[in-house]
Formats: sequence, structure tokens, C-alpha cells
Amino acid sequence: MVPLASPASFATSSIELRRMPLFQKQRCAAARISPRRAGDAAGGAFARRDHIDESGHPVYSRGEIGRESVAMQIRVNGTAHEVDVEPEMPLLWVLRDVLDLTGTKYGCGVAYCGACTVLVDGAAVRSCTLPAAAAAGKDVTTIEALAQGGTLHRVQAAWIEHQVPQCGYCQSGQIMAAVALLQTTPKPSDAEIDAAMTNVCRCGTYGRIRAAIHAAAQA
Repeated sequence: MVPLASPASFATSSIELRRMPLFQKQRCAAARISPRRAGDAAGGAFARRDHIDESGHPVYSRGEIGRESVAMQIRVNGTAHEVDVEPEMPLLWVLRDVLDLTGTKYGCGVAYCGACTVLVDGAAVRSCTLPAAAAAGKDVTTIEALAQGGTLHRVQAAWIEHQVPQCGYCQSGQIMAAVALLQTTPKPSDAEIDAAMTNVCRCGTYGRIRAAIHAAAQA
């Protein structure tokens, strides 16, 4: 059995994670273990190592990783960023590991749960499967950009008013999906909310989510 990673091991494994192929990243994240721990404890079951560097971290072969990284520009929250990543790297990992915007969460890795929802040119997109190359040259908005000048976005304020979160893990994605809905449908009905809000909430706060969206629509 592979041991769970400590917070410190997650913090020191960011570079390693960016070097790994998508399927390995998702397996590590789903199991909540660091690539370093996985490679050491499982004998390379998650990532093949070439050698251990002076700091004790594994160095991965470029041939094992896949495509070479390329420079591209991604505009996030109104700021243009030059990033040097593999074109197929999911936008989620660019946001979290390269740009250090950790409000967007990893949930499933298959665009099902919606915890990773961001806006791309105003539309709600699940960033765990969107390649970085597909976001190049587009406007990406994350949960970090909703509050402006110390004032919460109306959806965030409604979320607090209706005490929507329980564990809270999925809520950044829920809020971004709600923002996208209200941009296209300013006064949605219950049926329109149910059709648009396909994000999964494992705590079952769907009734509160619906009520908060109605409140935000009236704000």
C-alpha cells in the first residue's frame, strides 16, 4: 500500500507533477499521494525515474514524458502570462501548478464533476481536460478574479447569504458555473438552473445552490 503524502511532500512535488503525463497526474491526485512518494513506494508504478537528483527527488526522462514544452500566451484574470508547458497539459494544471491559482480544484479528471470549472471567453469550461493549447490567446477567468476592489461578486454574496457550502470543495466550480449561467440567462427558472448546473456536489446542497442563484439574479 502506498502511504499518504504529507502537505510538505505535495509542496515539494509541484515541478515533478508538471513533468508527468496526464494519466499519472490524475492517478496521483485521485489517490492523494505525491509523485515522489508514489515513485519511491511503488517502484515507479506512477512515474518512471531516470535517477535521483542531489535533493533526493526523481528526475524523469524526457522520452517518458511525451511532447516537448512550447511557449504560449494565456490571458488569465485580465493578465497575459507567457507559459512554457506541454500543449496537451490540462489548463487546470497550468492554473494551479504554473500560475499558482489554486482556487480551481481537481475533482475527477474526466470533466464530469465540475470542481475545476473556469470561464473561457465567458463560457463555463471544465479545465481538467481542456488542453493548455486550446486556451492560448483566450480570456480565462478563475474564482480569484470575481471579487473586485474588496467587493464580492453578487453570486459570492448570495452563496454566503444562503449558506451554500458544507465541505466547500466543489464550490469554486459551482460559483463559476452560476456566473456563466447568469451571463447568458439573467433570470433563470428552476428548470434552467437545473439544466445548466450540472456540477456535482457530494454534500447535496443543490437546493441552496438554486436559491442562491435566484437571489443573485435579483441583486
